[in-house]
Amino acid sequence: MLLAVDVGNTNLTVGTFAGDRLVRQWRLETDPRRSVPWYARALACPTKKSGRPTSAVFASVVPALDVTVAAAIRQAFGVDPLRVTPQSPLGFKLKVREPRGVGADRVLNA
Repeated sequence: MLLAVDVGNTNLTVGTFAGDRLVRQWRLETDPRRSVPWYARALACPTKKSGRPTSAVFASVVPALDVTVAAAIRQAFGVDPLRVTPQSPLGFKLKVREPRGVGADRVLNA
């Protein structure tokens, strides 16, 4: 089971996947003031019925939440998440002048 988290300015969009099949999807309000334990509980609760993730990936356009989300995933599931950024080795090249300026959400959409 894979946990995938898209940290956006308004919401975290979260999904669990079994292979390429989306098993469950939910949203959490983006709030950098919330703690690691709060996010860990919010991420773990919906997975109780669908199964515990054994791997995790996330991308973020909210740098203030990167450390919190990574720590929450570790706390909730005991796995180190993979963080996807425009600099991640994804097998394709971003053909733009400033690759670092491309949001992680757009990289994942590509």
